[in-house]
Amino acid sequence: PVSISGDRIYATRENRIFLEEYKVMQSFLPLGRASETESPGRKLFRKKEHKRRSSLMEGIIGHAKEHFNMNRIRAKTPDTEKLFVNLGILSMNLHTALKRI
Repeated sequence: PVSISGDRIYATRENRIFLEEYKVMQSFLPLGRASETESPGRKLFRKKEHKRRSSLMEGIIGHAKEHFNMNRIRAKTPDTEKLFVNLGILSMNLHTALKRI
């Protein structure tokens, strides 16, 4: 992906280094003290962009749970659970593609 947005829990140094290696832009808050060089406009933009992306992802997850029964996955192993989630996402994508035809 070109850019990524995530919660604070994912903004670890390890993840930041990984994203930097693959040249992926991220919208995590910078580490350390607040920069005096960052403009208030940039700070406001970062906050709005993060909220917009988070709302979009939460909406997609909620739609999947409501309309594609993704809230009823009862897998016994992590591999089976991943399989069911991937199949649910595949069915969502197929549904969207068929609506466009």
